[in-house]
Amino acid sequence: ITEFKKHVVKPENLQEEIDKVQDEYLKTKLKDMLLIYQNFEQKLQGEYIEDTDLLTLLSQNIENSELVKDSLIYIDEFAGFTYQEYEILKKFIKLAKQVTITVCTDSLESSLNPDTDIFYSNKITVSKILNLVKEENLELEQPIFLKEQPRFRTEELEHLEKNIFSTRVKKYEKEPQNIKLFLAKNQYSEIENVAKEITKLVRNKNLRYKDISVITKNIDTYSSLVRSIFAEYDIPVFIDSRADLYTKQFSGFEYDIFDDYSYISMNYQEKFEFYKITHVLIYKENKILYNILKNDSNYETLYEDEYFILYKKLGKSNYVITYN
Repeated sequence: ITEFKKHVVKPENLQEEIDKVQDEYLKTKLKDMLLIYQNFEQKLQGEYIEDTDLLTLLSQNIENSELVKDSLIYIDEFAGFTYQEYEILKKFIKLAKQVTITVCTDSLESSLNPDTDIFYSNKITVSKILNLVKEENLELEQPIFLKEQPRFRTEELEHLEKNIFSTRVKKYEKEPQNIKLFLAKNQYSEIENVAKEITKLVRNKNLRYKDISVITKNIDTYSSLVRSIFAEYDIPVFIDSRADLYTKQFSGFEYDIFDDYSYISMNYQEKFEFYKITHVLIYKENKILYNILKNDSNYETLYEDEYFILYKKLGKSNYVITYN
């Protein structure tokens, strides 16, 4: 639903696409999504405002604000924008005195291959902004290219950024002091080595944990391993990911929050509280949870049909868990 709203896909738009789909399996899935979306919107109507709707409301009312008119607006550190944000950006450019947008890239020229250009996604953003300006007949000032890059504190990183995907590689002539490579047997040993290095930096180099970042492209694969292994080394960790709200700390690759279903009637409240679960969508053939929550006065039914039932814990509004 969040993605639908970010890209301004309304229930009627989704219905139009469902009518065009030939694949029955996909059509059924989309119908389920539409049903949840429609009921969600119906529940909000006239009573609540969902966070994701705020940008749409801003876009609809921004012309009425005197704050934007004749203002100087600076937009920094965005790698990309959603459809909602592009709509606001368009109106900023129309109404404000000047809008300055910074983009981290080595050029403004389009790139065709994401595998050989580290700035590919940023260049796509630039292309969309330029098209927006052209389509709306807006004024584009001369771009400013900041050649100096004070953010690089080591020569090695600056050299790596310029050459990592280059077809004409330039050799780094000095002995690297700030970049190391480690060949790991598997992901577990990879993260364990990171934990050991962090421990050394804190113990021997007087660094603080908050001074250290671990950056990975595949956060979903590594987040649970980082939590588990870092805990063994007493390393505090914050994982900057939406999935952080839903992922359990574990060392395997599959899990269930209930370790033993024979004791589910005794421990489900404790488990739900620990994971801050307040909404439970149950397939009715799962008789255990269905019968338990049906008789729990702390939960109310938000939606029910022949196959599914959605419960909400009274007085709460946080996360959803689904059980088949």
